[in-house]
Amino acid sequence: MRDLDGSFTVRRAGADPAPHVDRLVADDAIGQLLDRRATMARLATEAGDVKLDWVDQLGLALERPSCIEDVAALAGSLRDGGVETLVWSGMGGSVQAVACLDALGWIGADDLEIVPLDTTDPRALERLARRLGPDALRRTGIVAVSMGMTSEEPIAHLRWFDTVAQRAGVADHRQRQLVMTLPGSYLDAYATEHGITSVPLQLDGANHIAGRMSAPATRVFLLPAALTLAGSPALVGLVRRIVDATGIHPGLPRDARDAVARADPFVALGAWLGAQLAQGRDMVLVDTDATLRAVVPWIEQVVEESLCKSGRGLLVFADQHLAAHADTARLVRLEMRVRAPSTADTSPADARTADASPGGRRVEPEAALEIPSARLELAVDTSDPAARLAGAGRLFAGWSLVVAVVGYLTDLVFAGQPGVESYKRYARELRDAPGPLPFPTTDLVPLVPSGDEGAAPVGSIWLGALDPGLRAELETADAARPAARESAAVPARQLAAVVRTLRDRSCLAYLDLTVNGDPAGPGWDRLHDALRRLANGVLGVPCKIRSGPRDYHSTEQSQVDGPPEMLSLRVAVRDLPAVPAGDYDDRFFQAQSLGTVLALRDAGRPVVLALLDDDGAAGTLADVVELCSDLLARN
Repeated sequence: MRDLDGSFTVRRAGADPAPHVDRLVADDAIGQLLDRRATMARLATEAGDVKLDWVDQLGLALERPSCIEDVAALAGSLRDGGVETLVWSGMGGSVQAVACLDALGWIGADDLEIVPLDTTDPRALERLARRLGPDALRRTGIVAVSMGMTSEEPIAHLRWFDTVAQRAGVADHRQRQLVMTLPGSYLDAYATEHGITSVPLQLDGANHIAGRMSAPATRVFLLPAALTLAGSPALVGLVRRIVDATGIHPGLPRDARDAVARADPFVALGAWLGAQLAQGRDMVLVDTDATLRAVVPWIEQVVEESLCKSGRGLLVFADQHLAAHADTARLVRLEMRVRAPSTADTSPADARTADASPGGRRVEPEAALEIPSARLELAVDTSDPAARLAGAGRLFAGWSLVVAVVGYLTDLVFAGQPGVESYKRYARELRDAPGPLPFPTTDLVPLVPSGDEGAAPVGSIWLGALDPGLRAELETADAARPAARESAAVPARQLAAVVRTLRDRSCLAYLDLTVNGDPAGPGWDRLHDALRRLANGVLGVPCKIRSGPRDYHSTEQSQVDGPPEMLSLRVAVRDLPAVPAGDYDDRFFQAQSLGTVLALRDAGRPVVLALLDDDGAAGTLADVVELCSDLLARN
């Protein structure tokens, strides 16, 4: 495989994707994307706007290289301003690609570090403030990004950064602030009011790209790339490599469009996933090597935020070891790998030695796999910074194409995220209402440390968001069981009853643990491990471990509006430490956690809220989940 070449290999086919590839060719699906027409345009429309500029924005930029040079100049101005640490502030698609590249180690340079900031947890802000320190703040800049009209977290980051810098005596910090957003957004108004330089997200200044598809076609990808590479020729070369690898650009003739639909590995992957989804296999286990592990959260966001609508969709999980009794009826597995490029093209020999499937895809039998399985490979020279960024751009562009193909084949709208609007409304109403936040005070099960019956509760579990029918079933089941001897066992028994009832209803395809914030420590690690054991080992289902508000901006769409057979355990810590450096009010942060629970309740999704007094109670909640596993394992 040569540089940026990709291959898609079906190992265990499941539903046959070949007819779907034929349909994509016959319907000229690639042409529909490029021309913004017909079914593709309908599925990509949000509030009357067709969000398809991600398809060819880089190709158009090559026709007007001055706009790429402008990004390189912007990167140069940040460097010339003495920036050695750049905080990249945003939520969801405004930062997810940057966080992915940072975790991969594919952005930044010896003299410049890019630090993603995608949380408003005061604990995380305090850790960042300690890391920067007064001296480093003189060499620190912040880019605040919003690809939505109403995102407020970047504004909170800017306000916090202002006060941190001012208290450290750094008077010129505003010179190292930059905003990238949409005209008329909350963030745009804040930038205007405070005299902060603001630049558009799209290279052409338009607004026709969904946030989750911001990479590689916007400054969300190109500015970090420009800061990593030196000069505009390198950035233009990077864009050219990505466009050449995708094969998609303005003016592409019909025969070339058909060739992309027939040969592109990401189109093949989309056709295969669409075929499986049409037969009810809506859960993808993504198996990666260590190199690509950090890409999975980005894939999870772009797929679930786009395709999980009206009780349908495609769910993405990092690969997990499920117990032998797992029900695999809804599962598929995708292996993703990068490999070093080679100068020799071995594909003809591979084609001769493998069984050819319809549509030219190779099928390799693998008896050990019991679910439909496939492998996606990309040739990337990971030792070279420019090659790494080109590989990342190829992956980002390819997965956006996967989303469009799956949406087209299954008639799923892939624009917009209507499922999260109710949570956003709740969060703002709760924040703006007078008095303390109305966290529940009734229908609570106390959390008491295990083995200490005389101890005071360290939190509680609220079951009040469960629908009345489920609550009635729980009460009936609970009445038939012996009373718990220890108060510490009561919440475990209640949680086990919820899980058992959903399982008996065949309404439990996966478990979710969403912690509001980014706490750290052994108690939290134990909680994660306990949830994995309950899901993977005892129940034989996949699990998600998420963080709010980061994931409220991405995969919350799937929780509220995607396949409904799930149980979410939400965790909020009531008594958070104050931020000693900088002014910060955590009311909105807390309101978001309660708002998501209420939105899930309204959508009829099973959700349980654990309210912890402080971080130290995480171990007690882990005990509850572990005991719940023990109870379920026994019967």
